[in-house]
Amino acid sequence: MAFTTSKRSRAIPVPLCPYQLRWVMDKSRFKIAVKARRVGFTFATTLEIALDVISRRTRWLVISRTQDTAREALREIGSHLAAMQIALTGISERPTGLFFDGMRVHQLVITLPNGSEVIAMTAHPDAARGFGGNVFLDEHGFHRDSEELWKGAAASVMRGHRLIVVSTPHYQTGNFYRLAREAGLTEGPPQMTPTVAIQRRNQAKKTRAMKASDSHSLAGSSASPASSASSASADEAHSRPAPLWSAHWIDIYTAAPQLHELGAPGFENVENAIRELRQFAGDEETWSQEFCCQFLSAAEMWIPLELIAAARSPRATAIWDPESPAASSTGDLYVGADIGRKRDRTAIWIDEVLPAPADSRGADDRSAASLAVCRGVITLDRAPFEQQFELLSSILAHPRVRRACIDQTGIGMALVERLKDRFGSKVEEITFTSSLKEQMSLRVRRRMEAGLDKIPENCPDIERDFAAVKREITPSGNLRFDAARTDSGHADLYWAKALADLAADSGVAAVCLASGEAEPPSLKSGWFRGRESPDPDSRSIWEREAMGMEVFG
Repeated sequence: MAFTTSKRSRAIPVPLCPYQLRWVMDKSRFKIAVKARRVGFTFATTLEIALDVISRRTRWLVISRTQDTAREALREIGSHLAAMQIALTGISERPTGLFFDGMRVHQLVITLPNGSEVIAMTAHPDAARGFGGNVFLDEHGFHRDSEELWKGAAASVMRGHRLIVVSTPHYQTGNFYRLAREAGLTEGPPQMTPTVAIQRRNQAKKTRAMKASDSHSLAGSSASPASSASSASADEAHSRPAPLWSAHWIDIYTAAPQLHELGAPGFENVENAIRELRQFAGDEETWSQEFCCQFLSAAEMWIPLELIAAARSPRATAIWDPESPAASSTGDLYVGADIGRKRDRTAIWIDEVLPAPADSRGADDRSAASLAVCRGVITLDRAPFEQQFELLSSILAHPRVRRACIDQTGIGMALVERLKDRFGSKVEEITFTSSLKEQMSLRVRRRMEAGLDKIPENCPDIERDFAAVKREITPSGNLRFDAARTDSGHADLYWAKALADLAADSGVAAVCLASGEAEPPSLKSGWFRGRESPDPDSRSIWEREAMGMEVFG
């Protein structure tokens, strides 16, 4: 189906799927969409914004997950306008007084000849404050501090402006989940929600009551009390205020046939396309949320989604380049490597350790606190050990690499021995045990709570591995930290990061852990010292003993 725009009577066909056309033609003041990945909702929304800004003088603010995705959305709006032969001078940048992870936030701006303006920027909590106009929250489920961001966005549209919210589900948490639940979109398409089902039942009751009333009238008798009650209930339902949101819902099973009819690349065969996407998603959790639009529970996650979102930083990078400016700066480098061969991949994490900022949350010992910024993440899938040895050797040979903690459990032992022979004390061999995993996981979480670990933006593989780790209580009462094994791995990136944190930790505790000594690292380890866990059950056995708590199991 083609949507036709016009400028000076010149028709410009735009190919759209039926669900995209319904979205573009829906001019509701408040509308929300729960959608699968890569089904063209951002394309449709940017088209709608482009049509709006040429039809009248108005302002739009596009708030996206990162500065890069904000720029991409603005470029797409520019492409629509260019197709309509609207003269533009390009994208300009305006510095703001806002800072995100130590970097100044810029507004990206397109100005039209009629005075309309489209502004795009990253999802800073204060991004919408002071703005008056229409707002588009793109991938709102992934915005950091979404509740705070929402307060500013809601105020921006108070004077009759429009508000559009679009996102893929991202667990049962955050402002987008709340909005989707209020709009009746958390259990499937809006026509299947309980509210609509009640309205349909009430309408059916009203119809039956009218028929019963007609039959009684023909028989010379009045309507029954039950029929009168049904009619009153139906009238009451119809007198309720209309829903605030115009709700849309599209999963991959609904979108794929329409994309096929449109001739979209990759959807020549619907069944094959869905099968390939299912394989690409990897684990069931990713497939359920990002393609089937299901909001999954985050209750068992060890690293909460809020911490993962807060750890994203434009200063971090997943691309290891030993010659880059970041890699050649002044901070020491620390490496963690989780070794795999056949079942699991090998994951290597490289952090640069810098002095912690003064406002690090929860860092009680400032002198010992340190900021770890990711400088590279490398994965090897079923790579021969000789290839892994050469890669790790090239990393460890970097002059600023101070220490590496490498998994020697099982198949990694021979590899670690060779690296130890070549690099000596720079390499620390680590054997995974339940108690060690507990200590490593406590360290990762508390550093993230303190804002001391920074991970790259736009890296779903990293975030998926962090979110995959669950905390379980064994029958004996001990804690167990693990993740389900999937085609994508076994939370390998998370454990590589945990090993990098272990490598960077102040030496005594790290050696204590690696050697299996019983001395409590919580009493010796840097920022660990003196910090009490908000959840007593999450403390390790060592911590509980050190604090005089009763220990079970």
